[in-house]
Amino acid sequence: MCGELSHLLDKAEAEAQGIAATYRNTLDRDDHDMLVLAFHRAETLAEFALQEAREQVPLKYQAELDEQIADEQRHISVFAHWLQAPPSVPRPKSRRRPEVVWYAVLLANEIAGYCQFHMLAGLLADASHRAAVEEIARDERVHITRLTRWLRKYAGRATWGSVTQVTDAFRRRLDTRMQQFLPRDELVDVRTAMSSLIDTLLQDALGLADSSRTI
Repeated sequence: MCGELSHLLDKAEAEAQGIAATYRNTLDRDDHDMLVLAFHRAETLAEFALQEAREQVPLKYQAELDEQIADEQRHISVFAHWLQAPPSVPRPKSRRRPEVVWYAVLLANEIAGYCQFHMLAGLLADASHRAAVEEIARDERVHITRLTRWLRKYAGRATWGSVTQVTDAFRRRLDTRMQQFLPRDELVDVRTAMSSLIDTLLQDALGLADSSRTI
């Protein structure tokens, strides 16, 4: 991964770890259990989205999406193992989206996951669990770089408006997303800090994708 995007991801990682350190003593055992449950659900939904995207984008991108689907399946297995008896996650209704919209949707999800996984890694006391989550975050880093690169071909085109539209909608829902991971009222400050971090990284990544700079 090159240059500016790598720097942005490094910075986000450090900030997510800092948020974890700040609020580590605020979270109890039930909060940790809720995080694992929410991550299992989120990664399962991510796999569903990738499977749909794979069928709707050009053939030349499908091999890399296959790799990404395999990554998501490994991530799901980590959280499923921790849950022991993971609940079934219903598949959402199928959606038809233009290629550029798929890349924007997937990028937003990957950036949110990247930040949240680094927060989780910072919260975990078990070294083997922490290592497993850090490996997941490394996968997300590859995915973010790939999707940012794919979006670049739309920079300056009229279709970039659809990227802005879908990512703005995602940003407006960040507080709701974070409530699914950390629902207790007492954790509002954690949710706010994480929402701000994700929002900033997403905007910065989109700024790189929509510029003349090389990624």
